[in-house]
Amino acid sequence: MGGCRRPFRARTSTTVIQATTHRYALPSTIPLALICFILYNIHMGKGKFLGEFEQVVLLAVLRLEAGAYGVTVRQEIENRVGRVVSIGAVYATVNRLEEKGYLESYGTDPLPVRGGRARRHFKLTREGVNELRASRNMLGLLWDGIDLDTHSSAV
Repeated sequence: MGGCRRPFRARTSTTVIQATTHRYALPSTIPLALICFILYNIHMGKGKFLGEFEQVVLLAVLRLEAGAYGVTVRQEIENRVGRVVSIGAVYATVNRLEEKGYLESYGTDPLPVRGGRARRHFKLTREGVNELRASRNMLGLLWDGIDLDTHSSAV
């Protein structure tokens, strides 16, 4: 025992991946989709991974542009996806997305009708657009080459 040993060096070729400000050297034998999935999760960090409903809400806000507030986001989801959602679920999700920095909200003047209320409108931040893009790319890489109709392990 005793003495220093040289660090282990793999004898396989490596792929260098640039992810934001970090560089990673990984074995070339790892599939690119898996590398992207791992790096996406490292980049996103615990608790920042985009869930399915968060993606749906971000896409609804993106489609609605300046007309995005709670009720219209809910209607857009129901009309496009056919999924019935509660207004509470929409507001809980937009609050979480705003905490993550993916959405910004701003208030409007009350509606010019008796009892008219101010609305809280939403818009995507640059970071929100980037995370939607990263999520779409990651899922695309994972789905690439998969045909569920002919896949042997599909039930």
